[in-house]
Amino acid sequence: MLTTKENIWGSFLDFIKKRISKTEFQNWFKPIKLIEEKDNKLTLQVPNIIIQQYLLDIYKEYLCSFY
Repeated sequence: MLTTKENIWGSFLDFIKKRISKTEFQNWFKPIKLIEEKDNKLTLQVPNIIIQQYLLDIYKEYLCSFY
């Protein structure tokens, strides 16, 4: 059974997959790892600062408003 945080993150991934290309998803979202959920906030681990900055620049609105 999935925990709440996995359900939230999994739901977000399903949501974003429908809005971006397969290549974008593979490059920018697939490498992200879910670390923890605390106070209704998810902590995500990204492979490097380039991916982190790109996600914040391009997808911040989706990331912040999803849940």
